[in-house]
Amino acid sequence: MRKLSVLATMAVSTVAACTVAAQELPKSHIYDFRESAAYHDLDELTRKRLEKVVDDLDLIKHSLNAYMKDHSDSPPKKLEDLVPRYLKRLPVDPFSAKDTSIPKHLKHFERSLNGRGYLYCHKPSGHSIKSYHPLEFHPKPGAWDIRSIGLRKFPLRYQVSNPGLIRTRGYWGRLQLDVF
Repeated sequence: MRKLSVLATMAVSTVAACTVAAQELPKSHIYDFRESAAYHDLDELTRKRLEKVVDDLDLIKHSLNAYMKDHSDSPPKKLEDLVPRYLKRLPVDPFSAKDTSIPKHLKHFERSLNGRGYLYCHKPSGHSIKSYHPLEFHPKPGAWDIRSIGLRKFPLRYQVSNPGLIRTRGYWGRLQLDVF
């Protein structure tokens, strides 16, 4: 009986010690671009433009997801197809101008709003963002990628990789990309 009492006391002490230790550990840190050095190096106007892009990309992302839900998981062929049912109007990319060119590595992207909108690339169901070739495994919903022309080296999502103002849904080859 005494051994059982000692063991019970030790177990309670161990649990209490673990609980205190867990409370003292720092909470896991999720990367926030607003805390990055790159964000603090931006001037006030560029920060305001960046915040507008983040809001616009979220709005377009939700509209694209709603469109796909209503169209058998197929994305629209162009962003203009979202208006007026899913969006009142397409937002203007605050970093673009009519004469802003699309970088060569984004040659499959199209610009909305006659060159003033966001870049958009879509793939039908069963295709990946990486290529126009069908996936080699069970077909998945269509894929899309939207991005701003501005701040191509800005670490919006990760501190060191995948720079740029981007939202993606679908597959990159065999790697599933989440919607950010």
